[in-house]
Amino acid sequence: MPRPLPDLDQLERWMQALVMYTDGVRPGLQSGAARHILPCSEESLEDLVLPSKQLNSVERLSIYGDMYFSRLIEILAEEFPTVQQLFGEELFEQLAKDFVTRHPSTHYSLTKLGQKFSAFLADEAGDVPHHEFAAAVATVERAMEDVFDAALEQPIRFAELENIPLERWGDMHLRTIPALRLLRLDYPVNPYITAVREDRQAEIPAAAVAYVAVYRHNYRVWRVDLDAQRFALLTALQDGENLATALSVCLALPGSDPDKLVDALSDWFREWTSEGLFSRAGSKDPCDT
Repeated sequence: MPRPLPDLDQLERWMQALVMYTDGVRPGLQSGAARHILPCSEESLEDLVLPSKQLNSVERLSIYGDMYFSRLIEILAEEFPTVQQLFGEELFEQLAKDFVTRHPSTHYSLTKLGQKFSAFLADEAGDVPHHEFAAAVATVERAMEDVFDAALEQPIRFAELENIPLERWGDMHLRTIPALRLLRLDYPVNPYITAVREDRQAEIPAAAVAYVAVYRHNYRVWRVDLDAQRFALLTALQDGENLATALSVCLALPGSDPDKLVDALSDWFREWTSEGLFSRAGSKDPCDT
């Protein structure tokens, strides 16, 4: 007498365990994860999965297992092309497969798949050459993905800031657009990313603190290096501080010159508004309205 078939939920969880098994379906049949759900040997597999004219039951299931990893690795390669170039296709594929095995996708959208990839490279790939530099590169490339998908808010123009009375400037809060990421990195990766994406030779730079703004403007994603003062000012404004407090953060930096900072502000804000980095200005924190 044939044994009773498992219910649908059990069958789905068992097949998921097989498809997501790193070493393939055949060894996956003997894995603890699969056997805990549904004990099944290769010999008894035909009771659940019929062979076809060309393929046996294991080969049929392996199609789904191979497709699962291939598609996720393809997505990560598209999102992190500079990291892939740095490691080479073979090593990148091994790392990507290891990553999706340890950190499987749990969101309905695969745009979220690479959110932890930078942390994985920094914390879990210590035996890989240049993993810390790769983590910094991945941080920027992930930010590019995030700002591309961020909500759209209409930016304000520089003329709107010019109309604000001078005595009110200290109390002003400037809301940054959702499509802006401000990154403090341990390597100056921006020139390297540009060179790779332009198919030019690039050398891995020495470690050094670097600041990068990644943002979307006119439906394109941009990357800009910042100095410490501009980064500190934009970060304070993004955190909801008023302009007076944000400026005090800048002035607290080593080597800051108050006169030079005041002279530079108009040019900075003209540049930032031309790039659409602010969506609102007011005497109260715009994030609270």
